[in-house]
Amino acid sequence: MSFAYLFERFPSFVQTFVYREAVEMVRQGMEPLLVSIRRPDDPPEVAAPLDTDVLYLPDSDALRASIEIPGRVRRRLAPEDRTRDLNRIYE
Repeated sequence: MSFAYLFERFPSFVQTFVYREAVEMVRQGMEPLLVSIRRPDDPPEVAAPLDTDVLYLPDSDALRASIEIPGRVRRRLAPEDRTRDLNRIYE
């Protein structure tokens, strides 16, 4: 059985339960896929090291440069919400 977790930032203090869960899954021979949209600003100190990789998405500028959003989608976004909505589309 495979598991995947998608986080906004990982690891972070609020995900200590999931962090411990991932450590245990790896200990039992599982290979959970851990994906984080952003790198943590201040990673927490943890007791057990995580012996698997975390896949981090590219930073915002690199991500925007690699994705082309069709003009028809851009035109449908409300001007006052365009930046916020475009950020959500990229993520």
